Amino acid sequence: MNVATIMTNRLILRPLKMDDVQIINEKIFTDENTEFMLFRGEQTIEETTAYVIKAVLEYNNNKPDFIEFGVCSNDVLIGIVTAAKAKGKFAITGTSSIDRNTYELGWILDPNYKSKGFMKEAIEGVIEYSRKNGAKRFIAHADVRNISSINLMEKLGMKRVNDVGTRKYPNGETSFELMYDLIL
Repeated sequence: MNVATIMTNRLILRPLKMDDVQIINEKIFTDENTEFMLFRGEQTIEETTAYVIKAVLEYNNNKPDFIEFGVCSNDVLIGIVTAAKAKGKFAITGTSSIDRNTYELGWILDPNYKSKGFMKEAIEGVIEYSRKNGAKRFIAHADVRNISSINLMEKLGMKRVNDVGTRKYPNGETSFELMYDLIL
């Protein structure tokens, strides 16, 4: 599949490339920035390389299960937005399962660029791109303590539809997880 580059007012969203490994490792996958992500903490350069290789290989699939978009401002990679085909069953009012037109969104942003509206703009671009390619619904999950992600989901028009329950992190820590939904 030829993954398109998305242009928004201030951003370029493009497929990740191997040249991105260093900046992802140093500026994006930091301890502070991954606090509420299921994979937590800084990754080794080898782990980040494997992550980018997986994304690049997925772009070659005719029908990829996920697309990782690099979010660029002034030719600088500042974050990543993921749109992945959702899988599984969720207890959402009126919906018993996830269909093939449902995508799960995920995002991460260099902390130096937070609170400037960049991620909202990037996600809106990915939603529009995905809608044009058949997406009908988007879901996203957040740790209940991740107030910035919860606020962002609400600014995007997403509605809280489920208290998923306990989120378990690899280090044994637990928290409460929420699920948000956007139907186009």
